[in-house]
Amino acid sequence: MRIQQGRWAYGATETLRKSFKLLIKAKTSLLSKLETMFFLAQYVPASLTFLGSMIIPFLALILRDDIVNYGLLPITVSLTIVSLYSASLYSSLRSHNIDRWVAVRSMGSSSAITATLLPLIFINTIKAFLGRKSDYKVTPKGRFESFLRASYLPEILYLTYLSIITLLNLFVGNTLTALWLSINPKSPKQ
Repeated sequence: MRIQQGRWAYGATETLRKSFKLLIKAKTSLLSKLETMFFLAQYVPASLTFLGSMIIPFLALILRDDIVNYGLLPITVSLTIVSLYSASLYSSLRSHNIDRWVAVRSMGSSSAITATLLPLIFINTIKAFLGRKSDYKVTPKGRFESFLRASYLPEILYLTYLSIITLLNLFVGNTLTALWLSINPKSPKQ
Protein backbone atom coordinates (compact mmCIF):
# COMPACT_ATOMS: atom_id res chain seq x y z
CA MET A 1 0.00 0.00 0.00
CA ARG A 2 2.80 2.38 0.90
CA ILE A 3 4.59 1.95 -2.44
CA GLN A 4 1.32 2.29 -4.36
CA GLN A 5 0.33 5.52 -2.61
CA GLY A 6 3.72 7.06 -3.36
CA ARG A 7 3.46 6.07 -7.02
CA TRP A 8 -0.12 7.30 -7.30
CA ALA A 9 0.73 10.66 -5.71
CA TYR A 10 3.68 11.06 -8.08
CA GLY A 11 1.77 9.88 -11.16
CA ALA A 12 -1.33 12.02 -10.65
CA THR A 13 0.72 15.14 -9.94
CA GLU A 14 3.11 14.50 -12.84
CA THR A 15 0.16 14.04 -15.20
CA LEU A 16 -1.34 17.32 -14.00
CA ARG A 17 1.97 19.14 -14.50
CA LYS A 18 2.63 17.71 -17.95
CA SER A 19 -0.91 18.04 -19.31
CA PHE A 20 -2.00 21.32 -17.72
CA LYS A 21 -1.60 23.44 -20.87
CA LEU A 22 -3.28 20.82 -23.04
CA LEU A 23 -6.12 20.59 -20.56
CA ILE A 24 -6.64 24.35 -20.57
CA LYS A 25 -6.79 24.37 -24.40
CA ALA A 26 -8.96 21.24 -24.66
CA LYS A 27 -12.26 21.57 -26.47
CA THR A 28 -14.40 20.42 -23.59
CA SER A 29 -16.60 22.09 -21.01
CA LEU A 30 -15.17 24.14 -18.17
CA LEU A 31 -16.78 21.70 -15.74
CA SER A 32 -14.94 18.75 -17.35
CA LYS A 33 -11.66 20.64 -17.21
CA LEU A 34 -12.15 21.49 -13.53
CA GLU A 35 -13.17 17.94 -12.67
CA THR A 36 -10.05 16.59 -14.37
CA MET A 37 -7.79 19.10 -12.63
CA PHE A 38 -9.32 18.39 -9.21
CA PHE A 39 -8.98 14.66 -9.76
CA LEU A 40 -5.32 14.93 -10.75
CA ALA A 41 -4.66 17.31 -7.84
CA GLN A 42 -6.19 14.94 -5.28
CA TYR A 43 -2.87 14.53 -3.45
CA VAL A 44 -2.27 18.27 -3.07
CA PRO A 45 -4.60 18.66 -0.03
CA ALA A 46 -2.81 15.79 1.74
CA SER A 47 0.53 17.46 0.98
CA LEU A 48 -0.75 20.77 2.34
CA THR A 49 -2.00 18.98 5.47
CA PHE A 50 1.48 17.56 5.98
CA LEU A 51 3.06 20.99 5.46
CA GLY A 52 0.57 22.58 7.87
CA SER A 53 1.25 19.95 10.52
CA MET A 54 4.95 20.74 10.27
CA ILE A 55 4.74 24.56 10.19
CA ILE A 56 1.72 25.53 12.35
CA PRO A 57 2.82 23.89 15.62
CA PHE A 58 6.36 25.17 15.15
CA LEU A 59 5.07 28.73 14.66
CA ALA A 60 2.74 28.35 17.64
CA LEU A 61 5.72 27.36 19.74
CA ILE A 62 7.97 30.17 18.48
CA LEU A 63 5.23 32.80 18.82
CA ARG A 64 4.00 31.29 22.11
CA ASP A 65 0.49 31.72 20.74
CA ASP A 66 -2.17 29.05 20.31
CA ILE A 67 -2.63 30.02 16.66
CA VAL A 68 -5.10 27.17 16.01
CA ASN A 69 -7.52 29.00 18.32
CA TYR A 70 -9.41 30.95 15.67
CA GLY A 71 -12.30 31.80 17.97
CA LEU A 72 -15.61 30.09 18.59
CA LEU A 73 -17.31 30.84 15.26
CA PRO A 74 -14.57 29.59 12.89
CA ILE A 75 -13.96 26.52 15.06
CA THR A 76 -17.70 25.75 15.07
CA VAL A 77 -17.89 26.18 11.28
CA SER A 78 -14.84 23.93 10.80
CA LEU A 79 -16.25 21.23 13.08
CA THR A 80 -19.62 21.44 11.31
CA ILE A 81 -18.00 20.98 7.89
CA VAL A 82 -15.93 18.02 9.10
CA SER A 83 -19.01 16.51 10.77
CA LEU A 84 -21.11 16.87 7.61
CA TYR A 85 -18.34 15.30 5.52
CA SER A 86 -18.01 12.43 7.99
CA ALA A 87 -21.77 11.89 8.09
CA SER A 88 -21.88 11.87 4.28
CA LEU A 89 -19.07 9.31 4.09
CA TYR A 90 -20.72 7.17 6.76
CA SER A 91 -24.05 7.36 4.93
CA SER A 92 -22.37 6.35 1.67
CA LEU A 93 -20.75 3.31 3.32
CA ARG A 94 -24.02 2.31 4.97
CA SER A 95 -25.89 2.60 1.63
CA HIS A 96 -23.71 -0.29 0.41
CA ASN A 97 -25.03 -2.48 3.27
CA ILE A 98 -21.86 -2.15 5.32
CA ASP A 99 -22.39 -2.73 9.04
CA ARG A 100 -22.30 0.50 11.07
CA TRP A 101 -19.30 -0.56 13.20
CA VAL A 102 -17.40 -1.75 10.15
CA ALA A 103 -18.14 1.61 8.48
CA VAL A 104 -16.87 3.59 11.48
CA ARG A 105 -13.81 1.37 11.79
CA SER A 106 -13.11 1.72 8.05
CA MET A 107 -13.33 5.50 8.26
CA GLY A 108 -10.90 5.53 11.20
CA SER A 109 -8.46 3.12 9.54
CA SER A 110 -8.53 5.06 6.29
CA SER A 111 -7.87 8.31 8.13
CA ALA A 112 -5.03 6.78 10.16
CA ILE A 113 -3.36 5.26 7.12
CA THR A 114 -3.64 8.50 5.14
CA ALA A 115 -2.18 10.54 8.01
CA THR A 116 0.64 8.02 8.42
CA LEU A 117 1.50 8.25 4.73
CA LEU A 118 1.50 12.07 4.62
CA PRO A 119 5.31 12.39 4.47
CA LEU A 120 5.53 9.93 1.58
CA ILE A 121 2.65 11.60 -0.29
CA PHE A 122 4.26 15.02 0.23
CA ILE A 123 7.69 13.89 -1.01
CA ASN A 124 6.27 12.28 -4.15
CA THR A 125 3.92 15.18 -4.91
CA ILE A 126 6.76 17.72 -4.63
CA LYS A 127 9.05 15.53 -6.77
CA ALA A 128 6.40 15.40 -9.50
CA PHE A 129 5.73 19.16 -9.38
CA LEU A 130 9.47 19.82 -9.70
CA GLY A 131 9.84 17.30 -12.53
CA ARG A 132 12.27 15.12 -10.56
CA LYS A 133 12.49 11.48 -11.51
CA SER A 134 11.08 8.97 -9.07
CA ASP A 135 12.22 5.39 -8.72
CA TYR A 136 9.55 3.04 -9.97
CA LYS A 137 9.21 0.22 -7.49
CA VAL A 138 7.05 -2.73 -8.42
CA THR A 139 4.44 -3.40 -5.78
CA PRO A 140 5.26 -6.80 -4.30
CA LYS A 141 2.56 -9.45 -4.58
CA GLY A 142 1.92 -12.70 -2.75
CA ARG A 143 4.88 -14.42 -1.15
CA PHE A 144 7.30 -11.68 -2.33
CA GLU A 145 5.51 -9.14 -0.17
CA SER A 146 7.18 -10.37 3.02
CA PHE A 147 10.68 -9.98 1.51
CA LEU A 148 10.30 -6.24 0.95
CA ARG A 149 12.51 -4.21 3.24
CA ALA A 150 11.19 -0.67 3.19
CA SER A 151 12.76 2.35 4.81
CA TYR A 152 10.20 4.01 7.03
CA LEU A 153 12.54 6.91 7.86
CA PRO A 154 10.18 9.71 6.67
CA GLU A 155 7.32 8.29 8.72
CA ILE A 156 9.51 7.74 11.79
CA LEU A 157 10.89 11.29 11.61
CA TYR A 158 7.37 12.69 11.17
CA LEU A 159 6.07 10.66 14.12
CA THR A 160 8.97 11.81 16.29
CA TYR A 161 8.48 15.45 15.28
CA LEU A 162 4.70 15.31 15.94
CA SER A 163 5.22 13.71 19.35
CA ILE A 164 7.85 16.22 20.48
CA ILE A 165 6.11 19.31 19.08
CA THR A 166 2.77 18.22 20.59
CA LEU A 167 4.30 17.87 24.06
CA LEU A 168 6.16 21.18 23.74
CA ASN A 169 2.97 23.01 22.68
CA LEU A 170 1.10 21.45 25.57
CA PHE A 171 3.89 22.50 27.94
CA VAL A 172 3.75 26.18 26.86
CA GLY A 173 -0.06 26.25 27.04
CA ASN A 174 -0.97 25.96 23.36
CA THR A 175 -3.73 23.50 24.23
CA LEU A 176 -5.76 23.65 21.00
CA THR A 177 -2.64 23.29 18.86
CA ALA A 178 -1.59 20.27 20.93
CA LEU A 179 -5.08 18.76 20.65
CA TRP A 180 -5.12 19.40 16.89
CA LEU A 181 -1.78 17.63 16.56
CA SER A 182 -2.87 14.72 18.72
CA ILE A 183 -5.55 13.71 16.22
CA ASN A 184 -2.74 12.57 13.92
CA PRO A 185 -2.09 8.87 14.46
CA LYS A 186 1.02 8.10 16.44
CA SER A 187 1.47 4.57 15.14
CA PRO A 188 0.95 3.19 11.65
CA LYS A 189 -1.57 0.37 11.18
CA GLN A 190 -0.08 -1.74 8.43
